Amino acid sequence: GAPPRIPMHERLLATATPVQYIVGEFDMITPPDLIAMCHGLLPGSRYHLVKDSGHSAYWEKASEFNAIALRFLLEIDAAAKPD
Repeated sequence: GAPPRIPMHERLLATATPVQYIVGEFDMITPPDLIAMCHGLLPGSRYHLVKDSGHSAYWEKASEFNAIALRFLLEIDAAAKPD
């Protein structure tokens, strides 16, 4: 038979993969309330709402999106380095 289906949030939790959610305030494809729900299912995940943006926050508000993504990557990189 088919292997058991494990909910994605449980699979992500098991891997301990850092997660940063970035969503546009007016995103109608993956709305902020849906992304906030996903964020709530992953303790330790981060959530950032890009004001005055739709689904393409990475393009509509590129500077803000890039700053959030870069800060996240730098912080997880620093946390992974031994003291």
